[in-house]
Amino acid sequence: MMANTETTNVDIIVVVVYFIAVIAVAILSILRANRTTTAGYFLTARDACFLPLGLSLFASHFGAAQFIGLSAHGAASGISISVYSFVSVFALILLGWFFSPVYIASGARTLPEYLSLRYGGQRLTMFVSIFSLLLYIFTRIVVDVFSLVIFIKYTFEWELYFTVIAIVAVITFSTALGGMKSVLYNSVLYTPIILTGAIVLAVTAFQEIGSYEELRKVYSSAVPSLTKLVPNISTSHKCVHPSDDAFHIFHDVTHYNQPWLGTVFGVTIVTMWHWCTDHISTQRIFAARSLCHASASTLLAGLFLVLPMFLVVLPGMISRVLYTNAVACADPAGCFAACRNSKSCFHISYPLLVSMLVRPGLKGLMMVTIMAASMSSLSAIFQSGATTFTNDVWRLLRGPNVKDRELIIVFKLFVGTLGIVTCWWISVVQNLQGASLFVFVQSLYSYFAPPLLVCFLLGILWYRINEEGAYWGLMSGTTLGLLRLIMDVVYGVPVCEKASSGPFVLHRLHHLYFCTMSTVFCCAVTIVISLLTEPMKPEHELGRLTWKTRYDEPTQEGAQTKSTKFLDEETNFESTEMMQLDGNKNQTRKRRRKYDSRYCGIPPFSKAIGGEEKTPSLVIGKKWRWVLNINAMLLGALASGLIGYFH
Repeated sequence: MMANTETTNVDIIVVVVYFIAVIAVAILSILRANRTTTAGYFLTARDACFLPLGLSLFASHFGAAQFIGLSAHGAASGISISVYSFVSVFALILLGWFFSPVYIASGARTLPEYLSLRYGGQRLTMFVSIFSLLLYIFTRIVVDVFSLVIFIKYTFEWELYFTVIAIVAVITFSTALGGMKSVLYNSVLYTPIILTGAIVLAVTAFQEIGSYEELRKVYSSAVPSLTKLVPNISTSHKCVHPSDDAFHIFHDVTHYNQPWLGTVFGVTIVTMWHWCTDHISTQRIFAARSLCHASASTLLAGLFLVLPMFLVVLPGMISRVLYTNAVACADPAGCFAACRNSKSCFHISYPLLVSMLVRPGLKGLMMVTIMAASMSSLSAIFQSGATTFTNDVWRLLRGPNVKDRELIIVFKLFVGTLGIVTCWWISVVQNLQGASLFVFVQSLYSYFAPPLLVCFLLGILWYRINEEGAYWGLMSGTTLGLLRLIMDVVYGVPVCEKASSGPFVLHRLHHLYFCTMSTVFCCAVTIVISLLTEPMKPEHELGRLTWKTRYDEPTQEGAQTKSTKFLDEETNFESTEMMQLDGNKNQTRKRRRKYDSRYCGIPPFSKAIGGEEKTPSLVIGKKWRWVLNINAMLLGALASGLIGYFH
């Protein structure tokens, strides 16, 4: 089936207007951003309110990869993938009510910095920083670029490289010059566009199929015509035919796709890591002006997360019904003809809906929707990745005397580097194997989420966890995940049509079961080693770094050093540099730095680290506490009701 890639002048005008709006918002954010200190650049001087924070929390995790990946899962196996969104609602409530008070109280700017304050030393901070950057580059950026490439190829006859490079260039420009403020401002623009486009296509798809009940009736018969003639053509019956429980979230305990026991524990672990201990999510919490705004932002994001099943997953299933031979192709020749991939074509389900159902004139809106989704996700990755590298890697390498000017320059250079890496991925992802990429990345998170989650969770819960226990728990869990990853590379990712022949625990065991076992293992290693070694400090000396001490006064040496020692040292450097610039021989240099400050966001003189950084309030008034708690219960009840209905 040939996709309809025809576009009109109206589509092009919509895309042009979108780019103009994005650039205008980027310039506005650059002009209004506090770009003279790292606190202002990385965290908007901790003065962000709940609305942009909540919109950014949602938009940064709902990129093109979610549109392509969720619809592909829906077309292949039904609605079970929606459980990740529903469970994420509870993870966000946990972030707002349990993790956020500790993160904000600690005064840290990033998660790795929180680890250095909580445990001391540098090896945990350095390892988590570098490991997180590798995950961003080799998983999130890859799937976002791949999804954007897939969408453009099957919906528009546009030059692929030019389109993607233009998108990446705008992202790099706005993020490098505007910092966190730019990401938040643009999220306010991106989120309504993403939701509008998704709603338009979902409504169009349901108009074509009839209703949800009609979809339930016809989905089970969405089998490729060639398979009906030759049932055993290339794979087993259960893999070609839709699952009998495609409209249920929980499957049999031995199900190849998503067993219910693994879903209960494994999905909970992965979503907790994703929302509560990953820097892309938590940086919004660090930027909040108060705990009240941080908690409200998690509720706003959680409310939007009940929508992906209805806006993306079900349309993916409709695509399989409408275009069965293309989306659910069974033979290699048919698949290659449909999507240039001999294994499967589920990943084209969403682009095929756009190309076949959306009339010219509205295609521009759908293109803008995917652009906004990609740009929201990639800008969050760029900003969080550059902040992590600058604050937790470069600062450790350069020592305590590093100036804000240098840190901001390094931030901009690293954002540019990520932009170049993203453009390089364009040529690589075109040779990747479609829907199997999403299965692989989803499995990858199950392998490496447990040690990272345990390191933060136990550190917040129990003062007795020390640096030795946290480090070796993290190392052992990561090693276990690497062994599982190696087995996947050697034997292939276990899927329905390909039974695994590798070792049971390290390969044949479902990745959600492996995730659960790895979490128990990491907890055991962390606790045992912590109890066998000397405690770090008494609990009362871990002020504002654990749940129990979140309201205490900060007493750890690292926190004191950051607020006093650095302030004095940077003030001395500033005075010295200002004296040097007062001479007539340095007028040129002085003018250049003034230009850098005005147009490039590089401060003319070193500002004291934290000099303009406010301390967010942990106090929530009685009225707003009631409002937040009631809304959290209502949101939790909504997610529970959806899980119960579609169980």
